[in-house]
Amino acid sequence: VAASELDESLPESTPAFNLIIFSKDRACQLDQLLTSLWHHVPNIETARLKTQVLYDFSEKKFGEGYDAVKKMHPHVLFHQQNNMSASFSSVFFEAHVARGGSPQGFKAEYLRILDDSIPYTMHFVDDMVVVN
Repeated sequence: VAASELDESLPESTPAFNLIIFSKDRACQLDQLLTSLWHHVPNIETARLKTQVLYDFSEKKFGEGYDAVKKMHPHVLFHQQNNMSASFSSVFFEAHVARGGSPQGFKAEYLRILDDSIPYTMHFVDDMVVVN
């Protein structure tokens, strides 16, 4: 979607794209994806993106890798699975729970970060890269 085609009712400061990346035990691959986005997406510095990572790790050494990636990509919001604040919520999460869905687990945590104020959502996984 070109910037000229975005909903003009959105305030200029509101992101138009919610970019959600899923990652588990692959901090190095995640760094490569984030770096490729930064280098190959035109005008990404001014793009109206809200970039979020929902990640998990099985061993301490993998967690340390994510800590390093967080430092290299301060413009990205990182959410560790099973360690999200109970106050972090969205309309989608509230609807899920109201229909009897579990407030715990991967689906619930994904719904917590799905921002209903952003009209478009893109999904990536950590082993993807962007090329031109």
